[in-house]
Amino acid sequence: MTGVSDIKDGFAMKRKGGKNRSPKKRKRKMSPEDCTIPPEPAKHILNSFTLTSLTSRHAIKGYVESQARDERVLHAEKVKSEHVMGRDYDCWDVHTDKDRYWVITAPSNLYSQQFFPSLDFTISFHIGITARIVALQRGAPNEAQKSRLLSVWRRWEDAASALDAADEPEEFQAVGMRCRECLIQLVRSLGKPEMVPNGQEAPQKANVIAWCDLIANHVAAGASAERVRGLSKQVRRALGNWLDGSPTRTELTVLMRSLCRMPLRV
Repeated sequence: MTGVSDIKDGFAMKRKGGKNRSPKKRKRKMSPEDCTIPPEPAKHILNSFTLTSLTSRHAIKGYVESQARDERVLHAEKVKSEHVMGRDYDCWDVHTDKDRYWVITAPSNLYSQQFFPSLDFTISFHIGITARIVALQRGAPNEAQKSRLLSVWRRWEDAASALDAADEPEEFQAVGMRCRECLIQLVRSLGKPEMVPNGQEAPQKANVIAWCDLIANHVAAGASAERVRGLSKQVRRALGNWLDGSPTRTELTVLMRSLCRMPLRV
């Protein structure tokens, strides 16, 4: 039978053991200065909280979904723009339901962030690859169009080669003069006396801007060709800004290709 002394000894041991227990930690009160990290927001609602242009976002969304046909874009946000060698490159961070991409414009291409994690590296890669593609495609789009304006394209190719080799300001000015000769030869090849309206004096052969208007009105006459005629005159207005200076090879290519693609009826 357990004695009273044994019971007292047991209580004494419990009290002694209780002293060794660590006290319960009190919960610290949150102060207004404490930071709370919120959970990751759903991607489909992020567009409502960004300031990206809706028109540009829809264009990028359509481009990605046309390239990745089995994917749906959840979020697209422009994160950076760079101006390199006369071109603007817009960089987009695009989330789909299956992957995440960088999309870089002018011309547009998409890169999976799984294989291109660094945006800076991707921009360098994009500029390099597009520069090589443009170099391969410069000049006449095909032999058929080249044969229509053979003397013009020959002068253009000479100017392009001179531009590649130019280093000094005087050499770039010489390239500009060659480009001007290309344009003069262009309107001489396309311009015909019957393009001049009755009662109007024909412009001088070297008046490129006036002849561009006459050519556009003649080869793209009528309401059905209004869009083509408007495009040609837009190019003519841009031409007027730099004709007396030193035009770039890209500007000259735009003008010549626009005129070469017109449905000539002369």
